[in-house]
Amino acid sequence: MNAFFHDSLYTFVNTWFADLTSFHLISMLFSQLRLFKVIINAGLQTMNVGHHPCLVW
Repeated sequence: MNAFFHDSLYTFVNTWFADLTSFHLISMLFSQLRLFKVIINAGLQTMNVGHHPCLVW
């Protein structure tokens, strides 16, 4: 009983840490994407205002 409890606790903690890590990575990825989108939008606006309005990629 004690060994079973220890194993299930160990599994629970490992799963929880794995979920926490993947959640952290996903949230980091989303913040990176948001920042990337902001940079691209700013660059496109600058290009549209600048000398090359047709240069949109």
